[in-house]
Amino acid sequence: MPDVGKALKNIIQSFVDEEPKSPLHVGEVMSCWSYLSELADEQVHSEAGINSTTDPELRKAFHEAVKMFKSQKERIIAFMLSEGVPIPPLSESKPQSNPSDVPLGVKLTDDELANSLNIKMVILITYCANAIIQSTLKEVTMKWI
Repeated sequence: MPDVGKALKNIIQSFVDEEPKSPLHVGEVMSCWSYLSELADEQVHSEAGINSTTDPELRKAFHEAVKMFKSQKERIIAFMLSEGVPIPPLSESKPQSNPSDVPLGVKLTDDELANSLNIKMVILITYCANAIIQSTLKEVTMKWI
């Protein structure tokens, strides 16, 4: 019968690198760049969503999304800088505006806005899953998880 304690110890030790730290490989760097760029774009789109809807639930969802996107951006930027990876140019935040001032010809419906937020979340989750698959360094994989 296998020793459960020994098995757990082996699993934990597999995540502890005793070898010198390797630099990120090009796939890991590209994953970071792609994810960060997408986060910045999604933040801007969510800010535009806040500026376009008067629905309180949808506004709340967009505010929560913006907060999450900003938090994720800070974390990935800190990680990239600690690894010596330069930061790509990022989209700038949108200023706040009155949703009633958006012309009807360009204003998206609440359903369109909600669907776009859903799609953005799926895209970002897919980026993370791809980054996990491409990562060769254990600590990088754990960050994506």
